[in-house]
Amino acid sequence: VTLTVTQVNQLADNALPIRWGVPASARARDLKVVAKVPESAVVTSFYLEPTDEEDLWDFEAGNHLPIRLVTTAGDLQRTYSLSVAPSASNAAGNRYYRISVKREPEGKASSFLHDQIQVGNIIQARK
Repeated sequence: VTLTVTQVNQLADNALPIRWGVPASARARDLKVVAKVPESAVVTSFYLEPTDEEDLWDFEAGNHLPIRLVTTAGDLQRTYSLSVAPSASNAAGNRYYRISVKREPEGKASSFLHDQIQVGNIIQARK
Protein backbone atom coordinates (compact mmCIF):
# COMPACT_ATOMS: atom_id res chain seq x y z
CA VAL A 1 0.00 0.00 0.00
CA THR A 2 1.33 3.42 -0.94
CA LEU A 3 0.01 6.51 0.81
CA THR A 4 0.52 10.02 -0.54
CA VAL A 5 0.05 13.04 1.71
CA THR A 6 -1.98 15.66 -0.17
CA GLN A 7 -3.02 17.89 2.72
CA VAL A 8 -2.10 18.44 6.38
CA ASN A 9 -4.69 19.73 8.85
CA GLN A 10 -4.17 20.94 12.43
CA LEU A 11 -5.89 18.41 14.69
CA ALA A 12 -6.97 18.48 18.31
CA ASP A 13 -4.64 16.80 20.83
CA ASN A 14 -4.78 12.99 20.79
CA ALA A 15 -6.65 12.88 17.47
CA LEU A 16 -5.22 11.16 14.41
CA PRO A 17 -7.69 10.46 11.60
CA ILE A 18 -6.27 8.94 8.43
CA ARG A 19 -7.76 9.38 4.94
CA TRP A 20 -6.65 7.99 1.66
CA GLY A 21 -8.05 7.53 -1.79
CA VAL A 22 -8.61 4.38 -3.75
CA PRO A 23 -6.70 4.19 -7.04
CA ALA A 24 -8.98 4.49 -10.07
CA SER A 25 -7.99 0.97 -11.14
CA ALA A 26 -9.38 -0.45 -7.89
CA ARG A 27 -12.74 1.33 -8.12
CA ALA A 28 -15.84 -0.34 -9.43
CA ARG A 29 -16.62 0.40 -13.04
CA ASP A 30 -19.98 0.06 -14.77
CA LEU A 31 -19.98 -2.16 -17.85
CA LYS A 32 -22.95 -2.34 -20.20
CA VAL A 33 -23.91 -5.65 -21.79
CA VAL A 34 -23.75 -4.85 -25.52
CA ALA A 35 -24.13 -8.42 -26.80
CA LYS A 36 -25.18 -11.79 -25.40
CA VAL A 37 -24.15 -14.65 -27.68
CA PRO A 38 -25.04 -18.31 -27.04
CA GLU A 39 -21.92 -20.33 -27.88
CA SER A 40 -23.46 -23.73 -27.05
CA ALA A 41 -26.36 -25.18 -25.06
CA VAL A 42 -24.56 -24.32 -21.80
CA VAL A 43 -22.10 -21.50 -22.62
CA THR A 44 -23.00 -17.88 -23.35
CA SER A 45 -20.57 -15.05 -24.10
CA PHE A 46 -21.26 -11.59 -22.72
CA TYR A 47 -19.71 -8.55 -24.39
CA LEU A 48 -19.24 -5.81 -21.81
CA GLU A 49 -18.47 -2.23 -22.78
CA PRO A 50 -17.46 0.51 -20.31
CA THR A 51 -20.11 3.19 -19.82
CA ASP A 52 -17.39 5.82 -19.41
CA GLU A 53 -14.88 7.09 -21.95
CA GLU A 54 -11.81 5.78 -20.09
CA ASP A 55 -9.53 3.27 -21.78
CA LEU A 56 -10.10 -0.42 -21.27
CA TRP A 57 -8.13 -1.88 -18.39
CA ASP A 58 -5.05 -3.78 -19.51
CA PHE A 59 -5.82 -7.47 -19.44
CA GLU A 60 -4.70 -10.42 -21.48
CA ALA A 61 -6.94 -13.28 -22.61
CA GLY A 62 -7.27 -15.72 -19.73
CA ASN A 63 -7.02 -13.01 -17.05
CA HIS A 64 -9.97 -12.69 -14.72
CA LEU A 65 -12.61 -9.98 -14.42
CA PRO A 66 -14.25 -9.69 -10.98
CA ILE A 67 -17.91 -8.72 -11.35
CA ARG A 68 -20.79 -7.93 -9.02
CA LEU A 69 -24.34 -8.95 -9.86
CA VAL A 70 -27.23 -7.28 -8.06
CA THR A 71 -30.04 -9.81 -7.57
CA THR A 72 -33.25 -9.85 -5.55
CA ALA A 73 -31.59 -12.47 -3.33
CA GLY A 74 -28.61 -10.18 -2.69
CA ASP A 75 -25.37 -9.27 -4.38
CA LEU A 76 -23.25 -11.98 -5.98
CA GLN A 77 -19.55 -11.47 -6.58
CA ARG A 78 -17.79 -13.76 -9.01
CA THR A 79 -14.67 -13.77 -11.11
CA TYR A 80 -14.80 -14.86 -14.75
CA SER A 81 -12.00 -15.41 -17.24
CA LEU A 82 -11.79 -13.01 -20.14
CA SER A 83 -12.31 -14.96 -23.34
CA VAL A 84 -10.73 -12.36 -25.63
CA ALA A 85 -7.89 -9.96 -24.91
CA PRO A 86 -9.14 -6.36 -24.71
CA SER A 87 -6.09 -5.38 -26.76
CA ALA A 88 -7.45 -7.58 -29.57
CA SER A 89 -10.86 -5.92 -29.37
CA ASN A 90 -9.17 -2.49 -29.35
CA ALA A 91 -7.09 -3.39 -32.40
CA ALA A 92 -10.31 -4.31 -34.21
CA GLY A 93 -11.78 -0.91 -33.30
CA ASN A 94 -14.02 -2.32 -30.59
CA ARG A 95 -14.12 -1.39 -26.93
CA TYR A 96 -15.29 -4.36 -24.89
CA TYR A 97 -14.43 -7.19 -22.54
CA ARG A 98 -15.85 -10.64 -23.26
CA ILE A 99 -16.59 -13.29 -20.68
CA SER A 100 -17.92 -16.71 -21.62
CA VAL A 101 -19.98 -18.28 -18.86
CA LYS A 102 -20.90 -21.94 -18.51
CA ARG A 103 -24.29 -22.50 -16.93
CA GLU A 104 -23.89 -24.55 -13.76
CA PRO A 105 -27.11 -26.28 -12.62
CA GLU A 106 -26.67 -25.12 -9.02
CA GLY A 107 -24.78 -21.93 -9.89
CA LYS A 108 -26.57 -18.81 -8.68
CA ALA A 109 -24.40 -16.37 -10.64
CA SER A 110 -24.19 -18.37 -13.87
CA SER A 111 -27.96 -18.99 -13.82
CA PHE A 112 -28.60 -15.29 -13.16
CA LEU A 113 -26.35 -14.28 -16.05
CA HIS A 114 -27.96 -16.76 -18.45
CA ASP A 115 -31.58 -16.16 -17.38
CA GLN A 116 -31.78 -12.54 -16.25
CA ILE A 117 -28.99 -10.44 -17.78
CA GLN A 118 -29.94 -8.93 -21.12
CA VAL A 119 -28.38 -6.53 -23.61
CA GLY A 120 -28.48 -3.05 -22.07
CA ASN A 121 -28.09 -4.23 -18.47
CA ILE A 122 -25.24 -2.83 -16.36
CA ILE A 123 -22.75 -5.03 -14.50
CA GLN A 124 -20.17 -3.66 -12.07
CA ALA A 125 -16.59 -4.83 -12.43
CA ARG A 126 -13.23 -4.28 -10.76
CA LYS A 127 -9.74 -4.67 -12.06
